[in-house]
Amino acid sequence: MDRCEEFSYKATLILAVPAMLVALRYAAYRSTVGDYFEGQGITLPEQAVMYTFLFFNLLFVSVVGDIKKDRKKLLLVVALAVVPRLLVSFWWRRFFVAQAIIPIVLIAFARGWVTLSLKRLVQIVVLALFILFVPALTRGDNVFGEDEYGTPQVVNYFGYMSTLVFFQENLDLKYSCPPMLVSFTEKIVPYSTLDICTIDVGKDKGVPAALDIILTKQDSDDLMAGTGSNYLLELYLTGGLPLIIIGSTLFGFTCRRFVALVGHRSLYAAIWAESLSRALLAPRGNLGYVFERIPTEILAVWVVVSLSWMLVVLRQSPLQHSSADSV
Repeated sequence: MDRCEEFSYKATLILAVPAMLVALRYAAYRSTVGDYFEGQGITLPEQAVMYTFLFFNLLFVSVVGDIKKDRKKLLLVVALAVVPRLLVSFWWRRFFVAQAIIPIVLIAFARGWVTLSLKRLVQIVVLALFILFVPALTRGDNVFGEDEYGTPQVVNYFGYMSTLVFFQENLDLKYSCPPMLVSFTEKIVPYSTLDICTIDVGKDKGVPAALDIILTKQDSDDLMAGTGSNYLLELYLTGGLPLIIIGSTLFGFTCRRFVALVGHRSLYAAIWAESLSRALLAPRGNLGYVFERIPTEILAVWVVVSLSWMLVVLRQSPLQHSSADSV
């Protein structure tokens, strides 16, 4: 873990430059786009940069040892993790910054770096309100005032974020591939290449047919105006009411295990914290969104472990190697 701590810190510093350039480029681009639903999302290469950068950010937070000794490093890594995503969130996807903030906050509380007090509680509330409203205001959402029917805009705003309507209106939704299976496996199964379990959404062809994509297809037929999803509907369409009960119970138990695992210095703490943060957004998404990245992130952690070990071996002098062999 000490080797991974050093490796992830240096990787964070190196990747901070391209991550910031991606954030600045995309923020500049979105500032020229009139409507939120117009234009394009972040390209796949840019997403690769942003998510690789976040991986090393969170890996350092997971394995950092002496918090008193490494406090400045930790604060720097946290700042570098948040700023690029905040720039993007001001123009597109307000929860993009939450993907960095929430896992870090969960780890900080679980490991005792921050104690829960009235002051901290107020700070968390202010942070949550910032994530919910400030990016939305910068992109032009109506939050204050009333609509033409006299309904407060803030009520419409929270109503827009609700996905319960999906459950009410799509209980008879049918599709050839189980949407839950697709959402659990779309990161490891090349559905588009295999041309199975895919759907065309507007100009985007061969998109894996997870439930949020199917709902987007029938609602707006535009991925930039995606509708989100609802994990209860996903369970119902897969196995009816019995699976809602069983699946929700297993989901709750798994989240409870994530909470227990986050509180220790570990190579995997960030993975559990990130999955737990995604679980908080499950009412607006698929169950696969919570678990889909776990296999690839565990593999990535062991790639980092191998690389950090190789660097240590390469740094050793021939004399050190011969001494180790003789012992």
